[in-house]
Amino acid sequence: MGFDEVQFPIEISYGSRGGPSFNTDVIRLENAHEARTGIWADAVHNYNARWGVKTHTQLREVFTFFYARNAKLRGFRYKDWLDFVATQQDLLVTGDDAIQLRINYTSGSQTHNRKIRKPNASPAVTMRRNAGAFTDFTLDTVTGIAQFTVPDSTASISSDTVKTIDDITQANPAVVTTSAVHNFITGDVIEISSVGGMVEVTDGPYQITVLNTTTFELDGIDSTLFTAHTSGGNAQHNGISRSTIAHVRAVAHGFTGTPIIHLSGVIGMTEINDLFAAIVVIDVDRFTIAIDTSAFTLYSSAGTAGQYPQPGTDVMDWTGEFDVPVRFDTDDIRAGLEAFELGEIPDILLTEVLED
Repeated sequence: MGFDEVQFPIEISYGSRGGPSFNTDVIRLENAHEARTGIWADAVHNYNARWGVKTHTQLREVFTFFYARNAKLRGFRYKDWLDFVATQQDLLVTGDDAIQLRINYTSGSQTHNRKIRKPNASPAVTMRRNAGAFTDFTLDTVTGIAQFTVPDSTASISSDTVKTIDDITQANPAVVTTSAVHNFITGDVIEISSVGGMVEVTDGPYQITVLNTTTFELDGIDSTLFTAHTSGGNAQHNGISRSTIAHVRAVAHGFTGTPIIHLSGVIGMTEINDLFAAIVVIDVDRFTIAIDTSAFTLYSSAGTAGQYPQPGTDVMDWTGEFDVPVRFDTDDIRAGLEAFELGEIPDILLTEVLED
């Protein structure tokens, strides 16, 4: 399959006929009542361009276009003169760094949402956010996806300072003592490394309960039968923990509530890059994200959490013009000069191409 970003001759499409089609299964029951089931989630637009052909020149133009598309093989753009303009059409805000153009057909309590995959570059598509002009986007006229270019806010992810361990008890639960104030809080997920003796606790991750400024428990870890701690070790709250609910450290992140954020630029735990997740703020420097990172690579350094327009707080719409992606719905066009002169113009059938 292929698609050519060329437009069917607009002077011919102007006189064509067509529109949306649905597929509904209707069963008449024994009591004469009906049971109706919608087969297609989306409407498919079908057209017959024969009504737009008025001259021999236009018919030859259709033949040339038909040859170049290899009949049904290649798709192309079609201007539906009955429906080609979007005016302040609401967009579905998801917290993603991109948004799909769409048109909403609302009547009464029902709305049909239609993806717009082929917006026109001219006149330029415009957007509004909360009724104000919004320009921080680039538009892909091939897919109808608008990519946001500037996040509303960002926060830099980084690991906490390494804390030197003085002792780890053989107890249930194990208690860790640091040589200086650790600054951890209950619920933090930490990694432990370079321990002398009690090698069973190396790595982690471990969720902790803080006892005081220099001691904390390793939740659920019974070290009674572990090798005795002999020396040293490091404890660190990594920028992103490996845990079923990831803990993130981003000093003065500035997030509030439960926004959806985008993660990028992370070194080490690269599996998390380009993922989106709702966060829960713990404090000004920490939050959790609803991503299971337990099997991800250990976080190394760097990373950015970015916040884009948010559902519930941001209302966005767009204005512009668009084409319909179609293909020929026939592999042959049969015409004769004499028939044409008598007004017998062949059917030129087009059908919408729905591809995600």
